[in-house]
Amino acid sequence: MHTIDYIHKLKEAKFNDEQITAIATIITDLEEKQKQETATKQDLRELELRLKNELIRWILGTGVATVLAIAGLLKLIH
Repeated sequence: MHTIDYIHKLKEAKFNDEQITAIATIITDLEEKQKQETATKQDLRELELRLKNELIRWILGTGVATVLAIAGLLKLIH
């Protein structure tokens, strides 16, 4: 359905022009807000890449920390 069809339906239901305008404004605002809050495929790809990079940094960081801890313990033992 097109906007004009909705307007005709509201007029048939005895809505006046002021009510129709208010309804149209509310719907337009809701649609705009939904567009702003909806993630795109590109948004999801970028998030996935950031999360992968973060995970790699954590894995490497804990690996380095483990090696240093083991080296420190070995140094204390010998």
